Amino acid sequence: MPSLAKIWREGFRRIGCGRRCREINSGIEHLQKERPKLLISLAKTALETGAFGTDFSTSAADLLKTGHDLKTLKESLEASRKATEELDAEFARADGESSIRIRDAAQPFREAKGAYDRLNKQLEGLEYEKTRLEHALPLLHESSEKLEARIAEIETSSSTDGRLARLRSDLKRRRRDAIDSESRMKQIEEVELPAIRPEVESAARSTEALRSKLEELETEESTHTSSLKEKLDEARRRKNAQEREARALEDSILPLLFQLGEELNGRRVEHEALSEHYNNLDAQLEELKKLHTALGIAKADLNELDTAAVRFFWGLAIGAGALLMVVVIITVAFLT
Repeated sequence: MPSLAKIWREGFRRIGCGRRCREINSGIEHLQKERPKLLISLAKTALETGAFGTDFSTSAADLLKTGHDLKTLKESLEASRKATEELDAEFARADGESSIRIRDAAQPFREAKGAYDRLNKQLEGLEYEKTRLEHALPLLHESSEKLEARIAEIETSSSTDGRLARLRSDLKRRRRDAIDSESRMKQIEEVELPAIRPEVESAARSTEALRSKLEELETEESTHTSSLKEKLDEARRRKNAQEREARALEDSILPLLFQLGEELNGRRVEHEALSEHYNNLDAQLEELKKLHTALGIAKADLNELDTAAVRFFWGLAIGAGALLMVVVIITVAFLT
């Protein structure tokens, strides 16, 4: 069994080597992810400056053609975006103005409708009162006749009836009610109904005319705004289609740029505009070599560790952790 000192020394060396390997691998992954960006940047500069020969692969020609297509498409897309924005503003303005015109036209209609409803309600009230009186008058006459007969019967009778005075009072009241009802019905039939009916008919004609005018305006406004909405929707569909096409072209350019960048880096065409890109690629490649060397050293250090001592170290660490957990559980249980 290794000594306790060796166990701790080898265990902590294992932890240090493992951490160093992870850090180096992270650096390598980062540089590997950055390398395509450097190659694409090299290709873009070469395209902008024309710093490549005619004997290159078709990637340069493909890029030039795709780039030209993308530029044309983006110009068309910009025009579509501008047209869509203008149509959007025009539709919003037209829709707002249409709402104002409809609101202004609806106000006279609402006022006329309100006046018509009030007059019609008065007319219905008078007609209801007339009908009620027409039903009440025969009943009043009939009850009056019965009272007259009853009074006559009592008057001709030899016996006295203390109700005679009350019956005569009831008869007088009912005759007065009948006279009032007849007078009121005459007032309704000859004065109030003939006066209000023309007003109701006039209000109805005015309301209907304003309703027709409002509906005609709503139809016109709806036709106009619907036409603008269709144009706007079509412009948006066209813009969205061009945006999708532009994204697809941009995605297709990246592999071509990467391919051209690799070819340029491999052939190292001499051009002032490309020197800095070559230097960056060389510096990155040198850094990658250093990291791979450091990784190899770290792995070698791992292989040189005393495996038995490391196993004992992890066993002791796990045991110590378990013991600490037991102590915490017992302490908590004791305190509660």
